Amino acid sequence: MRKIPVGFADKELQDLRELAKARNDKKENAGVSSKKVDGEMTDEQLHYVGLKAERAVAKLLRVGMNTDNTYDGDGGHDLMYNGLTVDVKCSQMDLKIPPGKFTADIVVLVQPYSYGVQKYAGLLWKPIEDVFVDKPAFRWRNVLVSGWIDRATFAEKHYMRSFAGNPEVEFLEATELRPMADLKEYAENHAPV
Repeated sequence: MRKIPVGFADKELQDLRELAKARNDKKENAGVSSKKVDGEMTDEQLHYVGLKAERAVAKLLRVGMNTDNTYDGDGGHDLMYNGLTVDVKCSQMDLKIPPGKFTADIVVLVQPYSYGVQKYAGLLWKPIEDVFVDKPAFRWRNVLVSGWIDRATFAEKHYMRSFAGNPEVEFLEATELRPMADLKEYAENHAPV
């Protein structure tokens, strides 16, 4: 599978940081509890990492990004592409989705541009640190858009797995994802009428 590296300009990163802060502050001020399972990053950093992933996919697909600031999240999808709903997930290696939460038409996996992923993907970029994020694997400014999968195929291929004592998730190895180059044809053939 060919992963696609996506970089960000300083202004993009600043805008994403501001949106992450606004989303986090709104939830904290309203007393909305965090659902995070990563203990190494703050809620604001997690919002930021997720927004970087969403922005990367939006750039690749040349679509707008949802910048709404709501208490209850995005309703199960982050973007629209050719009439299909797209949920963007960011993970160090593989696709992990809470049970029953794959509600979009497709999910796209974005990985941080860490050394291990860089080496695995055979890329030659020199990563540039993003000092806003504390967790080493996510400290790179750039990300890799790894691939996508539709809901029906995910339902056939995923299996349940637990990590470090956390609740089980629906799991699929990144190698099972389809390349981004196939998404345009899929979207044309599966767009709602």
